[in-house]
Amino acid sequence: MGTCPYLSEALFDDAGELIKVQKVECIETECQLWDSIGNKCSTQGGPTNSVTPSTLLMMEFQGNQDIDNNGKIYGKDFKITDSSEKPSTLQSIENSPYWEEPYVSIPWSEYLDWFENPIDVSNPLSSTTGH
Repeated sequence: MGTCPYLSEALFDDAGELIKVQKVECIETECQLWDSIGNKCSTQGGPTNSVTPSTLLMMEFQGNQDIDNNGKIYGKDFKITDSSEKPSTLQSIENSPYWEEPYVSIPWSEYLDWFENPIDVSNPLSSTTGH
C-alpha cells in the first residue's frame, strides 16, 4: 500500500538534527484521507471525490492557514476536544513535535454540525478570540 505521509513521524535530537523517520504503513480501512472512488490516498495528487472535515483540519495545521473559512486555524487557534468521537487523524496530529496546545477547544459534534451546515448553524468559533 505504501507509507502514510501524515502518520509517519520524523524524530529529531535536541539539536534539531534528524535521527530517523518512523514510517507508518497506510491502512486504507482506517484512513481519513482514502479516496475510495479513486482507490488511492488523496495525498497522491489529482482530484479527490471527497475531503473529510478532519482532512481539512489537518491541512490547516500543516499549512498554518484557515481552509474551512471559520476564521481560525486548527492547531493554532483551536483544537477539537478529546472524546471518543474525535477522529484518530486529529489525535495523531497532536503528537506532532510542532503541536502547541491551543487555548480554545470545541467538541467534534459542534464543529461537524457547522461544517456540514454553515448557513444554518452558527460558527462555534465566531465568539472565541484564540490566544
